[in-house]
Amino acid sequence: METERSFADMLDADRFIFYAYDGGVSTSVKIVTIISGLIGAIVFEGLLIATITNIFQSRADKVKTGDVHYKFKKHILILGFDKTTPSMVKNLRAAGGKAKELVIAVESDVEKYRSKLEVSLSSDEMRHLTVLHANRTLTEDLKRLCVSKADKIYIMGEINEDDHDTQNLNCFKKIIDVCKSDHLPQCYVFLAHQTSFDIFQSYNSNNSDFDKCISCFHPFNIYELWAREIVVNTNN
Repeated sequence: METERSFADMLDADRFIFYAYDGGVSTSVKIVTIISGLIGAIVFEGLLIATITNIFQSRADKVKTGDVHYKFKKHILILGFDKTTPSMVKNLRAAGGKAKELVIAVESDVEKYRSKLEVSLSSDEMRHLTVLHANRTLTEDLKRLCVSKADKIYIMGEINEDDHDTQNLNCFKKIIDVCKSDHLPQCYVFLAHQTSFDIFQSYNSNNSDFDKCISCFHPFNIYELWAREIVVNTNN
């Protein structure tokens, strides 16, 4: 009867502690309890360390693949990547953009493009430079890039795109939709084909809302800029 009472009391946490200190529990039970407690603590600590490690590893993987979410503000955003991007970063830094966060968004292979930038740029130029994975024609990705908070946006497009100009123009339209009544940044849109470039250079509209948006639209053609520079250098 005493044994049954003692066992029942052991099942109650408060009484168990009392018995442990009062000598109501045998030495062997105490040892088993201590060992069980130590094993439980070790297992818990192991699980906690594994969980924390997995969290940091997941974060590191997202940084590598460019899938991290940041809250950017007054940043310079480059959508796409081509052979002129490293020199563009250099020029933006030299033009007074050192203190601003510079964000480059590419549709695939973030690590490859980040490596290209690291080869072409100095460690100082790489500072405050973030490369992310995003599709410039997807609304959700544009929101994640905080386009409405950007200072300037350069819509470059991806290498070897068949519909390069169409996608760049569609990107500008998506940016207008995302920004709505908010701040619409100045957008510099690279148009590879001269016909597209000429159309938007001479386009005028009687729609005030459209004209307000188009005032932030600045088309440019790298090849024309190069040609002008060659002519200027030749004349000098």
